[in-house]
Amino acid sequence: LIISINNDYVKGLNYYWGSKDKKADYLQAAYWFNKAAQKKYSGAQYKLGVIYETGQGVKPDFKVAMDWYQRAAKQGYANAQFKLGEIYLKGNSVPQDLTQTLQWFNLAAEQGNVQAQLTLGDMYLQGQRGKQSNLLSAKWFLAAAHQGEAAAQYQLGLFYSAGLGVEQDYRHAAKGLVKATNQGHQLAKVNLQSLQEAGHF
Repeated sequence: LIISINNDYVKGLNYYWGSKDKKADYLQAAYWFNKAAQKKYSGAQYKLGVIYETGQGVKPDFKVAMDWYQRAAKQGYANAQFKLGEIYLKGNSVPQDLTQTLQWFNLAAEQGNVQAQLTLGDMYLQGQRGKQSNLLSAKWFLAAAHQGEAAAQYQLGLFYSAGLGVEQDYRHAAKGLVKATNQGHQLAKVNLQSLQEAGHF
């Protein structure tokens, strides 16, 4: 059964992305994703959500898209959980709901979804709707930094430099800024130079 589900999903992906010799066919992709989704394959459910939200090969239908996103998210599919968090944060097609936003972002972030980790880090740093927490912000930026995200490494560098959410530690600050700088992060480079000029390392 698992092999059958995966085959349907893979066929859907092949049609969705196309190839050098063949253009994408979203209608066929939706057909195969639907076959896999009906068997509760969460990756296919998520892809159907994307297709119906964006109107790729089908008439756009946000309600149908939300239904597929929710099915995938409830099965623990991290990309779908992040997507729901994003939808509730923006409140474009549903009422804005910070409780739902944080719930879905946290579920996705706990599974290692780096977008969710970065977004939570930023949300807690900015204090949206009274949820400011340097400690939680540092937690999620650290998780994203461990996955090699330059923006998170940069933020951690600032946190360690200022002692926000973590104990002040210029060595750790420099470490984060160096990693971000090596990935081409220009603000990290500027802050690293400032630390050097101040004699902190």
